[in-house]
Amino acid sequence: MIANMSSSSVTADGSLDYLGEQHPSAPLVFGPHELKVLSVLQLLGEQNKGPAQVPTGGVTIVQRGGVPRLIAEGKMLDVVTGFSTTLHFPSPQLEMANALHATGIPMGKPSKDSPFAGMGYSGANGIDYAFESSIVPRCGSSYSVGSTTVAADLKSAGHPLQCGDQIVMVGAGTGGTNITKTVTDECAQCEIDAGSGILHIDDYSTGQACRKGAFLDVPGSPFVTIRLR
Repeated sequence: MIANMSSSSVTADGSLDYLGEQHPSAPLVFGPHELKVLSVLQLLGEQNKGPAQVPTGGVTIVQRGGVPRLIAEGKMLDVVTGFSTTLHFPSPQLEMANALHATGIPMGKPSKDSPFAGMGYSGANGIDYAFESSIVPRCGSSYSVGSTTVAADLKSAGHPLQCGDQIVMVGAGTGGTNITKTVTDECAQCEIDAGSGILHIDDYSTGQACRKGAFLDVPGSPFVTIRLR
């Protein structure tokens, strides 16, 4: 069961996870405060599969948009014994504990015969990483992370950049054009250089390397940067 807890319409993308791959389902569109009941058997049937072909697997539902509006509850039933129970999926942001509640995030590396094998990203040095479809930056869920954003040292006192600040990077674009980006995330090692006074920021990259020194400064840097507030 999935409920839209807001007064706005919400769209979510769903998929069934089995045989080491994600198999997308049709998008789910929720009206204001609408409750939908999803059947795994029905979702499998839409992909011409059944329990005999897919004895194990998972269901992934990812809401579109940055502000969480959906709440999910699950039900399990053993038709032989009649035993049933419910599944609760708490929001990690609301959990008051000192442990990691990894709902929907594979922990560790699944074996090759696991239905979840291949679901993550294999990076450098053979290290596997789980795909996280919804990233909430340091500045909060109302902000995003992408090609129009940067990260800065937001914790240091007196730092000139704050969440939501827009900066113009003079000459940093294609062909020497100016580009405007928004500060949305934290970069712990982007302090101001004590010797030169240069302000360091972390620009968004689509590179998939995962090792120290894999990403170098943008060619032509440092750039004149103008803060817009």
